[in-house]
Amino acid sequence: MALSCMAGGIAALASSLAFESGIFSAISAICFVLSIIVWKYGYVLLPAFTTGAKIVEIREGVEIPPSQDIVVKKSSSGYLASVFIGLRLHEGPSSKSDQQKAVMMELFERAISSLRSVTKISIVAANLDLNDQLDTLKAARSLSETRLSQLSLSGQKKAESARLEREIAHYTRQIERLSSGEKPMQIVAYAMTTAEGLTREEACARARAQAREVSAVLSGALGASATLLAGDDLRRCISWEISIPPTQKKLADEMF
Repeated sequence: MALSCMAGGIAALASSLAFESGIFSAISAICFVLSIIVWKYGYVLLPAFTTGAKIVEIREGVEIPPSQDIVVKKSSSGYLASVFIGLRLHEGPSSKSDQQKAVMMELFERAISSLRSVTKISIVAANLDLNDQLDTLKAARSLSETRLSQLSLSGQKKAESARLEREIAHYTRQIERLSSGEKPMQIVAYAMTTAEGLTREEACARARAQAREVSAVLSGALGASATLLAGDDLRRCISWEISIPPTQKKLADEMF
């Protein structure tokens, strides 16, 4: 829509120069202003426009209604509606003791067994590449060591030497921490629940009710924040049901 407005503005501007018409100049200015508004605030305008025009998006063989928070599919017995739930984990199990891990797993098993609807939980995991961070820390430590050796030769500024020694020790601890132990991971987790209904409205209402129940159960069991996904976040999950980003860089590009 933004590109269409911009193209209309360029065409109107060319017409105003060719015919020396003030009307085309005004139309050109309006089109350029609209292109900026649509480009900057399209995420607000587009849902309102599609809702009023009753436009349904088709993606990966399923329908996304104007609300963009649910997926609908026609079935032999009626309609199927699916809702995606984003899960943000605030604390991983690696930072917990063995007893805390056991309690966390027990709570998770109880939560899963208490779910009354079929739920799919997906986890996208990628190893983080720390080579750049390690090179930066090593370079900073080397620079501090060089400054310390220069101060030692001159025999000046004992306070500055002590500060540099603490700085070198700090860099060394960071390098040792990143070079050993468990490798850090980037985790993206989401859940999916589906409901069936004779009509589109019935299926959507049931799916949203199930999603609220699943959100409450999973957030309580995992200590995570659960939110119903919509818009681009919803479309991303639909695409990930078919194929996921093959590299950590592409995953980061899609997320951020």
